[in-house]
Amino acid sequence: MARGLPADLHAVLANLAQVWHWPPADMWDMTLPELLHWHALAVERNPPGAT
Repeated sequence: MARGLPADLHAVLANLAQVWHWPPADMWDMTLPELLHWHALAVERNPPGAT
């Protein structure tokens, strides 16, 4: 993920759902800083290109 805001918020939600198993409805109530925090942690645990 590049520095700053992600280009696609839906991709952030998809990553969070995949890593944390959260349904999208639970994430829509989160603030943008909360989403970005959890997304950064998700990327640490499941980096792009890792299998």
